[in-house]
Amino acid sequence: MFSRPRLLPSLFATLFVAGIVSQAASCALDQYGSEPPSSTEACADDVNCDDKDQCTKNVCGGNKVCEYKPVDGLAPEQMAGDCRQGTCTAGVLSQINDDSDLPDDLESCTTDSCANGEPVHAPLVDGSPCTLGELAGLCKAGKCTVECSPQKPCNDGKPCTEDTCNASTGTCTFATLDGLPTPGFVPVPGDCSQQICVNGVNTTIPDDFDLPSSDICKKGSCSMGMPSYTYMNSGAPCNPDGSGACNDMGVCMECAVAEDCPTPMPNNGCKVPTCTNNKCGEMLVAAGTEVPSKTGDCKKLVCDGAGGATVQNDDADVPFDSNLCTQDLCTNGVPMNPPEAMGKECGGTKTCNATGQCTGCTTDEDCGPTNDCITSTCDASNQCVITYQPQGTATTDQAVGDCKTNQCDGMGNVVTVVNAADAPSDGNDCTLESCNAQGMPSSIFAPLNAMCSQNGGTVCNGFGSCLDALGGGCADGTECASGFCIDGVCCADTCTAECMACNVPMSLGTCTNVPANTDDAPLCTGTNSCNGMGACKRDDGQPCGNNSECSSGFCADGVCCDSACGETCKSCNLVGAVGVCSFVPNDTVDPTGMSPCNNPYRCDGKGACKALNSVTCNQASDCLSGYCVDNYCCNNICNQTCKACAGMLTGGNNGACGFILNATDPQNECPTGECNGAGVCTGGGGGNNLPNGAGCANGSQCLSSFCVDGVCCNAACTETCKSCNVTGSVGTCTNIPNDQQDSNATTPCNNPYRCDGAGVCKALNSVPCTMPSQCLSGYCVDGFCCNNICDGLCRSCSSVLNAGADGTCGFTKAGSESNDECPNGACNGSGMCTP
Repeated sequence: MFSRPRLLPSLFATLFVAGIVSQAASCALDQYGSEPPSSTEACADDVNCDDKDQCTKNVCGGNKVCEYKPVDGLAPEQMAGDCRQGTCTAGVLSQINDDSDLPDDLESCTTDSCANGEPVHAPLVDGSPCTLGELAGLCKAGKCTVECSPQKPCNDGKPCTEDTCNASTGTCTFATLDGLPTPGFVPVPGDCSQQICVNGVNTTIPDDFDLPSSDICKKGSCSMGMPSYTYMNSGAPCNPDGSGACNDMGVCMECAVAEDCPTPMPNNGCKVPTCTNNKCGEMLVAAGTEVPSKTGDCKKLVCDGAGGATVQNDDADVPFDSNLCTQDLCTNGVPMNPPEAMGKECGGTKTCNATGQCTGCTTDEDCGPTNDCITSTCDASNQCVITYQPQGTATTDQAVGDCKTNQCDGMGNVVTVVNAADAPSDGNDCTLESCNAQGMPSSIFAPLNAMCSQNGGTVCNGFGSCLDALGGGCADGTECASGFCIDGVCCADTCTAECMACNVPMSLGTCTNVPANTDDAPLCTGTNSCNGMGACKRDDGQPCGNNSECSSGFCADGVCCDSACGETCKSCNLVGAVGVCSFVPNDTVDPTGMSPCNNPYRCDGKGACKALNSVTCNQASDCLSGYCVDNYCCNNICNQTCKACAGMLTGGNNGACGFILNATDPQNECPTGECNGAGVCTGGGGGNNLPNGAGCANGSQCLSSFCVDGVCCNAACTETCKSCNVTGSVGTCTNIPNDQQDSNATTPCNNPYRCDGAGVCKALNSVPCTMPSQCLSGYCVDGFCCNNICDGLCRSCSSVLNAGADGTCGFTKAGSESNDECPNGACNGSGMCTP
């Protein structure tokens, strides 16, 4: 079962709203009379105040407390077509009759009017012209009826009715569809509503599961069928690559500030990002503008005004080598460090030598600084030895995750260079950290469905959160990477269509057709089920007009069926098996099969159409009786000597086993000396061969083996009030006519009883009885079968009560009152009461 309570809350909400409107229209709300109720409700505006009473004016007073002031006049809420008008008097709602507020029952065969405030729908005269939808018809008993035929189909133009032609009456029937999605209506995803049929009318109902689309900037929701959004993450990146930004209205913009935009390439500082009207752009740096470049190389980078940079000599960018005994110079863009003048003081008592070294040291400290990039030592000859670490040697003072590395420049200086491998880490599986060309940390969201293992999730949602993958169990969409929790699992979309579910086995997380013959609550239940192709159809056994109405896809014999069931002698509408294709019972016609089985044929109860007696045949299997004799389906095996089943041989009917005609032997059955010694058939003159109705002495003389009432009979006919010798039916066991005796039955019907003509033995008048069905007359009065109903005043049918005989209705004796007919007296013997 893939039932989902998708519409049930919406239906409750609809009923709730309808209840409020109904109460408002029928004065069911609380009334406060001419005095408004006291209120201490704080407010900021009139919209904050609502006492649910349409006869008060709701205002926010000067002290910011709600005030409810009574009003007079026409009530603002009126129910159309109820023959009434609501009015407010001193804040009290009342209803007055309004015969101009005409009702409309949507029936063209009635006249709609009001009488004393009550709707009246008077039927038009039968035969009056009318319209039903788009069809013209005639009125009958206040209803518009439309004639139909195969050439004149029914169509009232309404999507929520099923239009069929009743072949027996030749009129259209428009059955209302209830609880099913409106045929032909294409749902609008995310509009918080559904269109369903209610009492045959297309009706919009709230569907608070049909959520508007959500993203990282906004979350859609529904309340009583109304869509709304909650705006979130203002200023946060909103694109999977980390670009863009949410604004306060839930819109994903390209940017809020220039820093939200990517750095233009080439990344030389001569193009800078801009953000104008939330759109990213680029701005060219003015020509001649110097941009940062490497220091101490006697060069500088200058923008050319077209986004490019040119290298120019900069003799002010001298190479500083931290050696007091060398000069830091640039000459026409060429860096150099020539020795200072020999003997120049370089610290304390030390002086520079001719090679640019500071000499005269006593300790290492005399020679200058020592760090990660330079080593200053005083050798044995009291000369300073300065050693530089090779260019690129990393220093010890490094910051982890700043996209930079501090290293030596080979001249004793510490420089900072970009290190793309030194990206920061925020500990989130669903963000990807990197370094840009300027050595700035950058973080973007991992792609949708990237693997992760945090917070109980398994995949990334594309916005930096590790959530459940498609098909994972959930309570709401915030747990799912897709943002949709449908049918208790994370789903790829909203999956609001009827007969679609996200929890179908083997397809968890994908909106898939609900399997065939499965309910989808709350609408596709009861007599309906899903057809496995995303549509709600009727269950097997339900009435239908065509295949498209049925979940199985088969409409047979007027009901939805488990198969096409078009074979001869099969039906889907048999009592006890409606909706299941079954064999038509034995000896029954099947006029609806692809090859109808009608007279003179019948179904055999096993799916075959076979011939009745008298139809020509070739073999026993052709016949319903199972007997094929003389090339005719026969009523029995008919294999006795001198018997045949062909009328030309017996002088009777084809298919009825009878005696071969007298003095003939067409089948050479009677050798000389047999067949009564005649050598030919006797036509019934001997042996077990007399037809029904022929005179007989015993059953051995009869073809039927029954000799009853002196004639050959079609049955044993031993029942009371049955005879085989009734005039007009000789040879057939028949009810004995009314008011005749039956002395020959196993249980005879003799005086004082007679047969009633319907096969029952009943008592004559005067015989004691307890109920009328015991009496031939049909009257049981005062304990006796009576000659009439005897129900007049002071009449009885018992001789004890009257002066006559039992069974004859007469006046009750004078002074007698057996039936309490005379409350204050007794009968007078003449059919009257006396005091």
